[in-house]
Amino acid sequence: MWLSRASVYEKMWQAAPVETGAFLPDVPPT
Repeated sequence: MWLSRASVYEKMWQAAPVETGAFLPDVPPT
């Protein structure tokens, strides 16, 4: 399940604008 969430977070980071990624953590919360 964590892997699935990690993939979603990763895609969100790639699709998120710089202003949004500014406050996103480097790694997805476990």
